[in-house]
Amino acid sequence: MGGAASSIVSTELDLAQPDPRHLEAVVALQCSHLAETRPHDAPPTVEHARRALAGVAAQRNFAVRVAVAWCDGAAAGLAEMVSSRKGDNAHLLQVEAYVMPSERRRGVGTRLLEVAIGRARAEGRTLLIGTTTDGVAAGEPFARRLGARPGLVSLVYEVALAEVDTALLEAWLRAGPERAPDVELVWLGSPYPEDQLASLATVMRAMNDIPLGDLQLGDRTVTPATLRDQDGMQRARGDERWTLVARRRKDGALVGATETLWSPANPAVLVQLGTVVLREARGHGLGRWLKAAMLERALRERPEARVVRTDNASQNAPMQAINDALGFRVALTETVWQVEVDVAAEALGIS
Repeated sequence: MGGAASSIVSTELDLAQPDPRHLEAVVALQCSHLAETRPHDAPPTVEHARRALAGVAAQRNFAVRVAVAWCDGAAAGLAEMVSSRKGDNAHLLQVEAYVMPSERRRGVGTRLLEVAIGRARAEGRTLLIGTTTDGVAAGEPFARRLGARPGLVSLVYEVALAEVDTALLEAWLRAGPERAPDVELVWLGSPYPEDQLASLATVMRAMNDIPLGDLQLGDRTVTPATLRDQDGMQRARGDERWTLVARRRKDGALVGATETLWSPANPAVLVQLGTVVLREARGHGLGRWLKAAMLERALRERPEARVVRTDNASQNAPMQAINDALGFRVALTETVWQVEVDVAAEALGIS
């Protein structure tokens, strides 16, 4: 480990029109992080990073700021700070920070957290939440040094598409309409159809039922505007989103949904996003039906994809059982930490 850096400064990026040097720094830091946590992923390009930041800058439901720490003139760390503009979780600032391996224990992480604490205080936020992974061993000791407490363990699962049990998929696809004859599965395009946004937002709000351990989080607001912003960010990055919904036949109301994201910049990986079913429609195998139909299409129409990746809270037993049955295996363990702003400031000696 190196000694303390002679100079550490931070720069907040202009997300809409970032300086080329800042973009190159973001890419270098992202590539280093991937090498430690997801070594089989394709590294991002400068153009991909530019498009991703522009998509974030254009959305309206969250305030997002990105700061780069420079150590003796070289990019040494990165912090992304996210806070809601929707009125929910007004006490919270989410902070995801990363420091280059060669620059750890030189004060870079401390400098990034100083920036985050300043941002939290400026916005009247009282709680910081951030994530560490078992791929970066330095994360947990730093979180504990801040006085942070683990609030939730999340498991990142992967399965090779070539190893998916197609016989099981076929069985779940047959069982779906038998167990839920009053429901049909329907694919939604991108952007989301305007006439489906209100019903889809109702379904997505059921994500608030997912166990969040000891995290001090309230329900997250999901509205048609939220979904429009989300879709816009995904398309700005160049991602292709598939959305499959379960629709009640008698009135056309949506009662379940599942989504995947695929990026031409990382073609071997298909990201399985949330799968959710409304409470009144649970117990009829809709989660299995939705997941099976999504995987069956991926096998047919995503020849570039080799791996499906998803994450699941360790307390979410029903979804964990589905993932286990499909052959998903834990690839990475993430811990979500929380700490009061004033506690973190005291730990770092910030007045």
